Amino acid sequence: MFQLTPAPEPAWIVVGDGIRFYVRYGPTEALNAARRGSRLANLDVTQTDPEFAFVLGAAIWGVTGWEGVGDADGEPAPLTRENLTLLLSQRPDVYDAFADQYVDPLMGLLAEKKGSAPSPSGTSATGPDSAKPARRTARSAPTD
Repeated sequence: MFQLTPAPEPAWIVVGDGIRFYVRYGPTEALNAARRGSRLANLDVTQTDPEFAFVLGAAIWGVTGWEGVGDADGEPAPLTRENLTLLLSQRPDVYDAFADQYVDPLMGLLAEKKGSAPSPSGTSATGPDSAKPARRTARSAPTD
């Protein structure tokens, strides 16, 4: 039986040297946002990478605050879709850390779900043998 548990409270995750994101949790919503981003990337004529768009879609939905990101003048940059896209595209380490800490656990939930799916309908009875029995037993291979 599936056990319902409360969603984790929003929390800070460290994604880079001095950079952290305040993220909310909602596996279904985050995955839907990620899938939507990937689908849009597939339709995009600028050839945006669908995997990047998947992670970005999850980030756009899940990241509600950040620290350690500044603008060209050294002032704290506002969290916007454009700024989040710039950060993830300019800092592969931040992209990887976010994917590892936020997106990969969501994908793990999908893998876990598949293991607990109901069995397919039908019987598991064996059918008739299709091969004829061997006429004689084979000899063992010679050994030194």
